[in-house]
Amino acid sequence: MRKILWIIIFISPFFITNSFAEKYAVENIDKFKTNKVDEIDCNIYNENFSRIKYFGEVNKNDNIDTDWYLFDAWGIKHKRGIEKKYKHGKSLGGCVNKNGTGFYYTAVKSWHPGKRKKQSWLNITSVIGQRAWIASEGNIYGKSNKNFPISIGEIKKFQLAYDYNFKSKGTYNNNITFFLRHHDDVQPFIEIMLKFDATARKHKKIRFKNLKTNNYEFIVWSNKGQESKRKSEGLDYFFSIDSFEKNTKINKDGNYSIDINLKQVFDYLVERKLVKNTDIVPGIEVTTEIWDGIGEMKIKKLKYEIVKN
Repeated sequence: MRKILWIIIFISPFFITNSFAEKYAVENIDKFKTNKVDEIDCNIYNENFSRIKYFGEVNKNDNIDTDWYLFDAWGIKHKRGIEKKYKHGKSLGGCVNKNGTGFYYTAVKSWHPGKRKKQSWLNITSVIGQRAWIASEGNIYGKSNKNFPISIGEIKKFQLAYDYNFKSKGTYNNNITFFLRHHDDVQPFIEIMLKFDATARKHKKIRFKNLKTNNYEFIVWSNKGQESKRKSEGLDYFFSIDSFEKNTKINKDGNYSIDINLKQVFDYLVERKLVKNTDIVPGIEVTTEIWDGIGEMKIKKLKYEIVKN
């Protein structure tokens, strides 16, 4: 009897490890299959194949200015730790509403053994205009937007209104992001993230002066000058501005309403000589950045106004 118990104790971890009994793994695969072609776009086709990156055009309405959506498990390509254990149909499930009104997901954690920490690896994004990478295939859906690309110096007024309900278990942040490129370049040199509700609070090492707009104040961090530390990820060609809104707390009801003067954000960047008036704003990226967990986003309104000089 004692020998039998020893065998069970010894073998059990093997079965636990190989059964993929991992927190936030896909349990109901049918929930993440593309079964309503005109309404929803999901990542899983079957038990053996699931997409790690996809995009599509948004069917707009009066409350949604989004041109296209992007579902991107970018951490697999950029070696964030998840690439070593990712299992199709198990590690990730996600569906995006084609009318731009939200999405839902489940994602296991990405643990980087070298850095000994959990890292983000999934972005689900509403894109207005284009992305800073000229070769980005999804840009085809933003080319009809006459407001982008635009140089910083051309911007006279730039306002964004974003109302949403977001509930999640796990680690994430909701942000408004800009990737900017020089006027003669094909990829970005800077990433500016304006983060609002977040359970992920880790930040870069270099502290900048707080960024203030009419109704928000951001605590600003950066990795400028330390880009080489991301060479192993293939992301060392741009630096990041990590900005956390000082007074935004996580609401139990999940409701958030943002109305931000983005012109003041770019004024701050120009004043600190982080960007120039000739640099290009290709579009707006409204993103949920995910480390792990389950969550659902319901976008009530995503509208912008831009006026040129």
